[in-house]
Parts: sequence; structure tokens; C-alpha cells
Amino acid sequence: MIKIIQSKNGYLVPIKNNISIHSRYNPIEEGKKYADRFLNSEKKNNSLIVIGLGFGYHIFPLLENYEEIIIYENDEEFFEKMPLELKNKLTKCQIIRDLKLLNFTKKYDIYLIPVMEKFYPGIVEEITVLSQTNTNVKYSNLRIMLNYPIYGGSYTTSIYVKNALKQIGVNLSEMDNSIAEPLFEKIRNLENKEIGGNLSSLLIDILSSLFWEKYTEFKPHICLFMAQSPISTNILKKIKETGGISAFWFVEDYKRFDYWKEYAPIFDLFCTIQKDDFFAELSKINAKNILYLPMAASNSFSKEISLTSEELEFYGSDISFMGAGYPNRHSLLSKLTDFDLKIWGTDWNDNKTLLPFIQKEGKRVSIDETIKIYKSSKININLHSSMNFSPSIENGDFVNPRTFEILACGGFQLIDNRKYLPELFEDGKDLVVFHSEEDLREKIIYYLNHPEEREKIAKTGQSKVLTKYTYVNRMKTLLNLLIKKYPIISETIFTENARKNEVIQKISNPDFRTFIKESDFSKIDDLDKMIKKISESETMSNSEAILRFIKTFED
Repeated sequence: MIKIIQSKNGYLVPIKNNISIHSRYNPIEEGKKYADRFLNSEKKNNSLIVIGLGFGYHIFPLLENYEEIIIYENDEEFFEKMPLELKNKLTKCQIIRDLKLLNFTKKYDIYLIPVMEKFYPGIVEEITVLSQTNTNVKYSNLRIMLNYPIYGGSYTTSIYVKNALKQIGVNLSEMDNSIAEPLFEKIRNLENKEIGGNLSSLLIDILSSLFWEKYTEFKPHICLFMAQSPISTNILKKIKETGGISAFWFVEDYKRFDYWKEYAPIFDLFCTIQKDDFFAELSKINAKNILYLPMAASNSFSKEISLTSEELEFYGSDISFMGAGYPNRHSLLSKLTDFDLKIWGTDWNDNKTLLPFIQKEGKRVSIDETIKIYKSSKININLHSSMNFSPSIENGDFVNPRTFEILACGGFQLIDNRKYLPELFEDGKDLVVFHSEEDLREKIIYYLNHPEEREKIAKTGQSKVLTKYTYVNRMKTLLNLLIKKYPIISETIFTENARKNEVIQKISNPDFRTFIKESDFSKIDDLDKMIKKISESETMSNSEAILRFIKTFED
């Protein structure tokens, strides 16, 4: 409870916990002495943090010496009881109640008069710690726009990314382009390839325009584009011109798909599942901001499920393979037909040798069915795809999503050797690597006869994936890097929060203040609610608040 007394020379002085915040004799003169002493010895920057509002006498002499002044005060009663003529002197200042609203991409001077040390012990150290962290941006403050591909494997990855971003707590807007798949298929199947190419370009331009329309409404801090997502270079350049930040996750083999050459230099961050030679190629086209971001597993793969005896019989086998029938997979699996083998997925039906082992007549398998397969199979074979029939094992570089998904399910996995695999998993501990067809056969026989070893390895691999290699982990890595690399993100969020706080400070009605605190300033619907709420109020301060709020949209 704050009491107010009158100083000897007639100025009002607040008292808290029987402590006078300003001089009871001449608060104006005292405030000037504090300010002069601070300016002579402590001023280094153009932005200032003032600890403690009081009635502002210690702040007034500093107003002309700083471009920006932030006042940290956790007791609203000071502002509520401050005389109006004193409030009006602080119009250039921003008052905050949460230190995390400070924009630590800037350097601040810190102004703390002796009396405030009693109310804010350790405050300078707390600010120092906050300023040294990588980012003070809460994920819940971020607006992210996610652009999906029209179809394909990266569409499924986009779903996992969406779920991860929601789990993190960002404010997410999605552009799901799968609605265009039927039209895209018709265009792709046209006999006249020239017309088909022109129509494909037109479709991309249409989808890009729809993205831009949504972008201008949502005003995202970050745009995340998935592999194969339709977007024109013109729209990407417009995003950059408006100060938007864009990232792309290229979850494909750069040797098989080369559209990255046109797009990679435009993005603020280009994420890949390959490095080394790919990074060298990217540097040649002046793509500077590159992040190696391997695939991951969705938390949904680890969910506990109880399989009936019928399901175990249907989905289970000694050996299973789940995936599309690429040439190298046809070659390898044709040599394993003497085992209890089941093959799941598409593009297998033209192989007469494998026909008896193909499940569900070679139809697509749902994610729920995939989880049941991985959990029911004694050994899950993971062979990375290749368009070459021989050799069946190429010892490539990137690690496919199936690697992480089998482990997340708690499944045991035999995987072909990959260059980047040892950086992620330990052979014989998290999974087991095979290096040739003969090596694969030997390891199948060994692990079928050693179930306890098999189960131990599967359990260890599952623990590692769920701890380190989920899409939530990947998205946090991506977002943290963007926030650290591009201060404009935190500066924009800080400005938005400061404007909101400025509105709140002008509101006298407690219910209305709570309403504004809970409002999302990026949603135009909340503006309509706010206008309605304002119209029901008769206070001048609330009317001023709505005018300031509307101005945030104009700016």
C-alpha cells in the first residue's frame, strides 16, 4: 500500500513500507543531483533502464539525454497514484513489469538510485544474466508461417514440423498446398510437356500469391518453407524487402534435386541434411547462411500402443522392410526371400520374386500402421534409396527419417552404412550397421538368435532419439539460430510488447486491462473486440488506449 505525503516545498512524495521514495524536503533537487552524478560517471549508451518509477523526480532530468528510456516497475500502484502532470512528463518512456521484455540486442545503461536498491536487491545482476543469454525471446511471442509442399515425403515432414512448432508454443499460421494436388497431377500428366511446364509455373505463381496475401495479414516474424513447397523467387524477395525472415529446410538429396541452386541464396537460412560437398556447392552460389539440420522423429512414433494377437500376427515378422520400391531395394530384398520377410509400401508389384512377400497388395501404409510394423518386427531393415540396381548398398551420406522413426518406436534396426551416421548413433549400441549383403545376412541370423541383445540395443536407441533427435529439438535449434543471427526478430517482438504495455498503462479499468493483456495483437479479430469494449467504456484513458492500439496496425 502506497501512501502519499507532501514535501516541504509542496511536491507529492510516495511512501512504501514506511520508506520515502524521494526527499521529503525537495524531491526535485534530490532527483537532479542523482541524475547529474549518473550522467557524469555512468552514461555510455543511448538507451537507459531505470529501476523503479516512484513519482519520477529522479528520471525527469535524464529525459533529454537518452533516445530511449525504459522504466522497470513491478508495483502498478506508483503509476496509478502518480499525479497526471507528472505522468505527462514521462510520455517518451516505456514502463515494463517484466525484465524479459527488454530488447537485449541493444546496450543499456542501468540507473538505480540508493532507495530503489532496497526494493530491487540483485536487480543489476539479474539484468546482466538476461543480457548474456542467447535470446530473451519467448517462443510464444513468435509468429511463424509454415509453407507446405503440394505432395510427397516432405509433406509428411511438414506435418511433423507443424506439430513440433505447436508443441513449442509458437503462434503458427499454415499454408497447406495439398489442396492443389489433383490439379498438379493433371498438369504433370499432360502429353504436351511445354504446356504442362507453363501451367506448372502458373500454378506456383497462384499459390505464391495466396501465400503473400496470408503473409501480409499474419505479419509473421519467420517464414519457414519445406522442401518442394511452391513459392516464387519474386515473393521471397518481397518478404526480404519488408524485413521478413525466411528459412528453408531442404530435406532432400542435393544430387537428385537441383532446384536449390535457384533458391538457396535468397533465404536468410538454408537448412540441409547433407554437408561437406554440398556446403562447398552452396558457397559457390553465394548461399552464406547454412545450417546442417538432420532429419528427426515425431514424438507420435513413441506413443504406447497395445497390439492384439491378430495385429501382431498381421504386422509382425522376423524381418520387415517399410518403404518405396527403389531399384537397389528390389535387388537386396530379392536375396532375403529365405527368411520370414514382409515388405510394406508402394512400387513393388512388378517384382515377381518379391510378390509373395508384399503386404496389402503394395498399397500405401498409414503412419499408425507404420508404427505397428516397426514395433511388431523383430528386425527392421533400413536401406537408403538409390536409383541404381547395383550396388545395392552405396554408402551414401545423409541419414533418412526412417532411421529416427524406427528407433523412436522402440524397434530394432539393421541399417546400411552412411557417412553421417556415426555422428548421430553408435553402431552396436543404438542400432546395427551392415556394410554388404553378406554382412547383412550374418547379422540377421545373429540377432534373430539373440533377442536380449536386440531388445537392449532398441531400447538404447529409442532413448537417444527421444532425448536428442525429435522435431521439437530440430525446431528449437532452427529458431534459436535465427533469433540470435537476426536481431530484427527480437527487436520487432520487443516493439510489439512495448506498444502493448504502453496501451495497458493507459487503462484504468482493471477488467479491461486484463482483457488487453490476454489479447493477441497480431489478430485483427481482437481489435474488433477491443473497439466494442472501448465503446462500452466512458473513460478518456480507455479511448486513448484504443487510438494507440489502432496506431500499432498503421505502423
